[in-house]
Amino acid sequence: MTVAGPAPSAVAVALPEAERNLLLRRADWRFLLGETSPRLSVCWAGAALCSAVEAISEEVTVHPGDGRPADLVVLENPSSAAIKGAFARLRPGGACYAEWNSRPRRPAQVRQALVEAGFTDVTCWWAWPRRRAAAEFWLPLEKKAAVEYILNRPQAPGRMLRRTAHRARCAAWRVLRRLGLLFPLSVTARRPAGVSANGSSPLGWLESHWPEWGLGPEPRELSWLLLTGGPRSISKAVGLVFADRSPRPRLAIKMSRVPEATAALAREAANLRAAEAWLPDNPDLPRAVFEERQGEVLMLGETAITGLPLTSVLRPGNFRTVASKGTDWLIRFAAPAAATASPKRISEPALEDFERSFGPVLRPSWLARTRQAVDGLPELPVVFEQRDFSPWNVLLLGNGQLAVLDWESAEPNGLPLLDLIYFLSYLAMFRDGSLRSGRFLESYGRMLRPGSVTSAVFSECVSRYAQQVGIPERSLPALRALAWIVHSRSDYRHLLADVAGLAPTTEALRKSTFLRLWEEEMRLWDSHGH
Repeated sequence: MTVAGPAPSAVAVALPEAERNLLLRRADWRFLLGETSPRLSVCWAGAALCSAVEAISEEVTVHPGDGRPADLVVLENPSSAAIKGAFARLRPGGACYAEWNSRPRRPAQVRQALVEAGFTDVTCWWAWPRRRAAAEFWLPLEKKAAVEYILNRPQAPGRMLRRTAHRARCAAWRVLRRLGLLFPLSVTARRPAGVSANGSSPLGWLESHWPEWGLGPEPRELSWLLLTGGPRSISKAVGLVFADRSPRPRLAIKMSRVPEATAALAREAANLRAAEAWLPDNPDLPRAVFEERQGEVLMLGETAITGLPLTSVLRPGNFRTVASKGTDWLIRFAAPAAATASPKRISEPALEDFERSFGPVLRPSWLARTRQAVDGLPELPVVFEQRDFSPWNVLLLGNGQLAVLDWESAEPNGLPLLDLIYFLSYLAMFRDGSLRSGRFLESYGRMLRPGSVTSAVFSECVSRYAQQVGIPERSLPALRALAWIVHSRSDYRHLLADVAGLAPTTEALRKSTFLRLWEEEMRLWDSHGH
């Protein structure tokens, strides 16, 4: 039996987001191989794994007698004979992925079986956790640097029980690894390439280009760990690259699962270069190192920055300190602003998109008042907007400074204050626990009404930013409303993906987080007589 399709990922494109996401994540191991969009794949595995292979391949065959050389062979719980058969089916330089999930296997024994069959670049991986077939990370079991990075990651201060439990889990994991009892076990390997054949491991490609990137002496050995978290199919896979035995990653390589993410990664690369030009020698954001395309997948290499997300260190007692640090960072990043311009270059298209996307559920009087307020904004400083300055993307470094990740949504010629509104609002929601409870509108309203800790901190931070960047106080309500209108675009894109590009229902539109925050802002205007 042969399954053919017009292009890689075509099987997945027409699926609703939840199904598409699970299907593609079942094949996240492809990023470990370098065969991200194989032309011909052979799959000797169960139905679930074969469906994932179909989603990433131009053509898939499951027939043992089809003798065409394959780019990729995928095996599930294979015998020694199946491993040898896989080697025979691959073209020189072709890749093999195999997994054992029925019972524990010792990595050394599995490695020996593949090496005896003729494979090279054999690596044993532990994918965890396997929730509904979607792992959050892929750990190379025989690479000390990556293992130590995972086991010794900095833990948030406090929460002694959680830290003790983490140490106990790590100790148990080390025992299970030593005994060869970890499973499921996955393996990647490659048939050696001939003189004229294509095919090399991702790490081989990195080693050959390392001297070009100014990352220091060429390492004796590179290894990497693959992070595959994130809530949607547009979430990128991220490879953390380690040099020799150091558990501190040198590179973070972002890789796109879907075409939409490819465009986003290209924007991130351009934005990082623009941010470096905006504020040179800034150690608080990644530096774009390279871009490389493999079929449908774009790889963006960035200098790796490690720290604790603010979400993991935030406590009620340090809310003011954390908010102040974020405000200071944004004030410093706005410092190069030398020009002013009308906000209409951003507000008019944002309002048009808002009305077109959410029109069926918008209250006309509120939309009209928003337009009037936004149209009345004066010329404002032109700043570099990060547009995802959220507590989960802002890291606390070991030296107490902040660093900021994920620049794909940035706007180099943006508006002031919007990033700070977004940051402080979500920081307050995390402090209140309202994102988990679903009562985030109450948190937002409490932050804008006098009488609470979050309100006092919000007022302090916004006033300080406005004074130092040069924003009239009368502009603040309109900029708050505009912040949620600008961010509503991402909500609408997600709603479209959830129904495979069909028109979202009015019920789905009303659930938009940013729409609801804008509506809460309008209620506050009503109560304050704006």
